[in-house]
Amino acid sequence: MNDKQQLAEPPAKHEPNRIATTTVVSTVAGALLLVGMALALVYGVIAVLVAETPEPMASSEVQLPAALFSGPQLISDQRLQLEQLRAREDRVLQAYKWVDRDRGVAQIPIRRAMAILAERKLKPASKAAENRDAN
Repeated sequence: MNDKQQLAEPPAKHEPNRIATTTVVSTVAGALLLVGMALALVYGVIAVLVAETPEPMASSEVQLPAALFSGPQLISDQRLQLEQLRAREDRVLQAYKWVDRDRGVAQIPIRRAMAILAERKLKPASKAAENRDAN
């Protein structure tokens, strides 16, 4: 080949003057088909969801019996309930009673128990346990 043939530009190409109607029609038909399928799918999902939606209640307030509640109820008078709780705790902490009479285990008021422990001057629990294990 000579240099002139290598340097020569290929002939210029241009777009055709007419529209490819079959390509345009098939593209538009495909787009319309996809849109129709999407609308049908959305309609089907909405129909299923509407069918599963329960009917609204006649009353806006639902009255359930108290026996159905297994958890704590709302406290109407917190101060009164706190006072009652503390009174029960005080009765337990200040009472004498037998826990196990056969083994000689009794419950005594907490202040008395602390006084007895202070009189005995007991070692801390960890040192007492070490001494017991050593024997």
